[in-house]
Amino acid sequence: MDISGITSAGQSKAGNSAQTLAGNFDTFLTLLTSQLQNQDPMDPMKSNEFTQQLVQFAGVEQQIQQNQNLESISKLLAQQHVTNVSNYLGHKAVIPADRIETDGKGGTWEYDLPLAADDVKLEILDSDGNVVYEGFGSGKYGTNTFNWDGTNSNTGEKVESGQYSLKVTASTTDDQNKEVPIYADVFVHGTIEELRLIGTEPVFKVGGHEVTQAGIVRLISSGLGVTDAAPADTANTETDPVEDLVNEDPANN
Repeated sequence: MDISGITSAGQSKAGNSAQTLAGNFDTFLTLLTSQLQNQDPMDPMKSNEFTQQLVQFAGVEQQIQQNQNLESISKLLAQQHVTNVSNYLGHKAVIPADRIETDGKGGTWEYDLPLAADDVKLEILDSDGNVVYEGFGSGKYGTNTFNWDGTNSNTGEKVESGQYSLKVTASTTDDQNKEVPIYADVFVHGTIEELRLIGTEPVFKVGGHEVTQAGIVRLISSGLGVTDAAPADTANTETDPVEDLVNEDPANN
């Protein structure tokens, strides 16, 4: 597990503005001193002219200070947010994707059907597009879970480590006895292994994928989630489509 990118490098915009203002103010004082030294004694400079300029400098300086304070608050809030979401590390998460990385032990997918299907064909393809698993899945409306134990259904042997994708082909029959295809949204289960910041946005590494917090559909407690993948012949289980779509707060785990 890794947390990276928590602190940002480089000078802030307000800091750069403060340096620029300081340089301009030094130049202003140099010019003012030169004017005072070389003014006409019979017609001296009026104090209200440079007093107004000093007031303007003071106003700009105050605004820059406010911006610096706001930047500091923003950084503190971002760090606090990272501390909160760091509780996600080590949890299993469900994210929208069809590909997993496995060491040969298989993995877990979910597919969401917008309506009940009469026929659901499941295929697992390796990184070269070869079918290593073929079977039938649940056609229940809503969310369905598919556990694969890493067995190649063609050879009966365990697959090699690598990337594998799930292809879901679902269909139903209409009133005229015609086959109607059904599009299924596919999700994967994976462990949140890493957290880093892009700007102030936390990005999580989940099973080879990088997703933002909004991309996490659901968290699964390590004690309540899916454990080892089931054998291929008992791979299909069904879950409640409403309960499964509720994001679980990691603080309550």
